[in-house]
Amino acid sequence: MAPEVLEGAISFQRDAFLHIDMYACGLVLWEILSRCSSQDGPVPEYLLPFEEEVGQHPTLDDMQECVIARKARPVIRDSWRMHTGMLALSETMEECWDHDAEARLSASCVVERLAMSSRNQPFSPTSNPHKESSI
Repeated sequence: MAPEVLEGAISFQRDAFLHIDMYACGLVLWEILSRCSSQDGPVPEYLLPFEEEVGQHPTLDDMQECVIARKARPVIRDSWRMHTGMLALSETMEECWDHDAEARLSASCVVERLAMSSRNQPFSPTSNPHKESSI
């Protein structure tokens, strides 16, 4: 949940929900990256966002402490920052989950960044199409 939702401080305006959705988009990007390998190696096991910080079944208090008080976000692996495509996605992801809802990227900005990233870093087919793919 976005910080403003955990704080109970949302307005029921269209823009507020769009900002919340972009926070969620950042978490989805994290989930996608967390299942990719930047090298030809094993794909890590699936983890929930924040699982390393609060476990699999956090309470509302756990999430408030993590997301609001500590302003923590899911762990970004060092290997993501060493791969051009994963770095671009990591930076986009981080800007989606900014603590300040107004500072988060818009959906159109994310789409543009993804399009630019795919133009600059085209995905190449793997030699084994049944192997879990890397980015």
